[in-house]
Amino acid sequence: MIKPELKLAAIAVGLSITILGATPSGADVISDWATAKAPPPPELKEVTVDPATTAVLFLDIMKAGCSARPRCVAAVPNLKRMHDAGRAHNMVFWYSLVGSNGKATADDVMDASFKPRSSAEWYRQGGPDKFMGSTLQAT
Repeated sequence: MIKPELKLAAIAVGLSITILGATPSGADVISDWATAKAPPPPELKEVTVDPATTAVLFLDIMKAGCSARPRCVAAVPNLKRMHDAGRAHNMVFWYSLVGSNGKATADDVMDASFKPRSSAEWYRQGGPDKFMGSTLQAT
């Protein structure tokens, strides 16, 4: 008589072989790219922002990266308006700074008109996770 544990293990191995054998060897993201369908855009809704509980995050809006991307350059006037409105309402701002071979400073922000006011507002990001080890939680 076969132990139930062995029977279960044999079934699992059999299923694994079947599934792996049924997967085409050439299947990858590039092969499936043309079949991908983007979700619809999110519905835009009016919101009320409470400056006491809301922060504005400026992530990676740096001269080196932004100036090479037309969409980023085109967004600068809107970023400036958002910055000025937030500052007028005493909102908290926090910036992640990237580039400059790991030595980015507030002066490397795309536009001087919306750069951080103090070192407490920014964090030099040193990896792909902008928040791990950062000053955001404390801010």
